[in-house]
Formats: sequence, structure tokens, C-alpha cells
Amino acid sequence: MKRDKNEAIAQTARSDEDRIFLARVWDKLSESQRKNIPTVTQFLNEREQALVSALIKAAGFDARYVFWGGYPGAERARAVFLPDYADEEQAAEYAETAMLRAEFPKEIKLSHRDFLGAIMGAGVKREATGDMLVSEGKCDIAVAEEIAQFLIQSLESAGRAKLSVRRINADETEAPEKKFKEIKDTVASMRLDSVVASGFSMARGKAAELIKSGKVSLNFFECLKPDREAAQGDVISARGFGRLEIAEVGGTTKKGRISLKLRRLV
Repeated sequence: MKRDKNEAIAQTARSDEDRIFLARVWDKLSESQRKNIPTVTQFLNEREQALVSALIKAAGFDARYVFWGGYPGAERARAVFLPDYADEEQAAEYAETAMLRAEFPKEIKLSHRDFLGAIMGAGVKREATGDMLVSEGKCDIAVAEEIAQFLIQSLESAGRAKLSVRRINADETEAPEKKFKEIKDTVASMRLDSVVASGFSMARGKAAELIKSGKVSLNFFECLKPDREAAQGDVISARGFGRLEIAEVGGTTKKGRISLKLRRLV
């Protein structure tokens, strides 16, 4: 059953900031459905993407949407709401997203912060930009199409390096390979504090305190309950410790413990 805007947002939002954000998303989604046209949001972080999915579920919309950030696997992405005549494979065509490559001398070392500062210094809001992938001598940057030409012309330097900026295709994007440490362990239960303790090599009591203090997120949402059940596929972040994914929940050992395979980002 489809719910009204205020009810769906109230069910989904965790804060006043969330409510404002979700109201904007609702307007984009409603426009797509009402006019049967593609619409897109600004770039969203992973928590905001989770909020969008939760809103659509809470609203009861029969919506077709894809997250696209300029290249496959992007962390920051725009939600693309599709009309009934479009295939999901066409999402990139409607996402109004461009990939830029900023090149600089290889002997100069630049960071994500250098590029973020340079782009913000040019007057561009963070929501208009996606991932910034820095490697030796270059940085691939996802941006909203409407600011692409502006950045090509005006982004002249970052840190202490002069830049040369040009447009590239999505398949030219060079994303650094994510590295994971695989952890195999057993836990007494799938309580969040047990999994956090296992994944980040700490005592269960310390994990519980970390959770209660608001420093742990489960699937990109803050979770304050140490006894919250976790499941295979869940993503857990602990401030100051990193991020891990529950890759596999196995069987029960002879001692009644649950086998786990975790993938911790390093």
C-alpha cells in the first residue's frame, strides 16, 4: 500500500537533516513517476543511498532506480529514477554524470584532501561531486554534468601542483583496488558486539561500549544496541577502527559457536 509523503519520511528519517534530504528525494521520485521521465538526485554517500532505498520501501512505491557514480563500483553515486520505457542498463545515460581526469607531475604527491579543497575552493558544493580517485600523476573525478566544463576550465591547481583537466570515458576510470583482510573466527552469537569484537580484535565489553557511544554503524546507520542481530552481507563500520563486511555465516561448531568469515578493509 502506498503511503503519503510525510508518513513515509517520518518512518525513514533518523534526524531533521534526514527529513529535509528525503523530502528532496521524494520530489525527484514523484516527478519521475508522475511524468514518466528519468530524474536524478545529487551525489549521495553510502548512508544517503541506504536512506533512499529505505524511503522507497516505506512509501510502497513500485519504483525502478539505480545508483550510478560515473563508473562501476563508485561509492558516491546519484540515484537515477527510471521511467517505464528505460532499462536499468541505460541508467548511465540518464545520470547526468561526467568523469574528469586531472593530471599533474608524477613527482608531486597529492591527496584526496588536496583535490576536495581545490574543488570546494572553486565554489563547487560537495553534493555536485562524486568519488575522487587519486593515483600517481592523476586524479579521476566524478562530477555532475552541469559543472564539468566549468571545472575543466577553472580547476588549475591542487596543493602545490598545476593541473591539466580533461574529460574521460567511464571505462577509462582507474579506481584503486580495495584491499581486504579475510578473518575466520567463531562467535557465541550474531550479536553486533560479538561480531565487532571479532572483526576488530577487541574484547566484547569494549565493543559494547563502542556501540553504546554511537561510534558503530550497521549498514551505514548508527546502531546503539550491542544486542542487535547482524547477518551475512551486513556492513559494519567502527569509528577509528575501519569497516568490515560479514562475508559468510557458516555452521555451528561442536561447542555451539557460529563460524564466521569477515572481510575487513585495510
